[in-house]
Amino acid sequence: MTSFTRIVVVLGFVRNALATQQTPPNRVIIGLALFLTFFIMAPIYSRVNETAILPSLEDEITSEYALATRSPPLERFMVQQTTEKVLPLFVNLSDGERPETMDDLPMHVLVPAFVISELKTEGVSKCLLRP
Repeated sequence: MTSFTRIVVVLGFVRNALATQQTPPNRVIIGLALFLTFFIMAPIYSRVNETAILPSLEDEITSEYALATRSPPLERFMVQQTTEKVLPLFVNLSDGERPETMDDLPMHVLVPAFVISELKTEGVSKCLLRP
């Protein structure tokens, strides 16, 4: 999960604020969002690459261990970007046990909470930008 959605929505709002329907075109907005996402996510991706991908490709660790070690940096990013009000909602909706710490949140709870937080953040941004 990345900040791609948030960037695309904000760039769309900027285009609307400029009162242009098709300029810049959607392809340009998507391209800019991809480059900005790569920039924002570079520290996380490099950590995942160093701790999970490269050692797995060189057969230094098993695939299972690589999957386990790639998750924490992504999970930390998602927890930092998720609003505190959304997490309890998805914890309650899941039938699993309540996690004791943020590190114990399962991905099936964290991912939808992150996505909803991103969309809610964009909704607030849209209201703030509206004259």
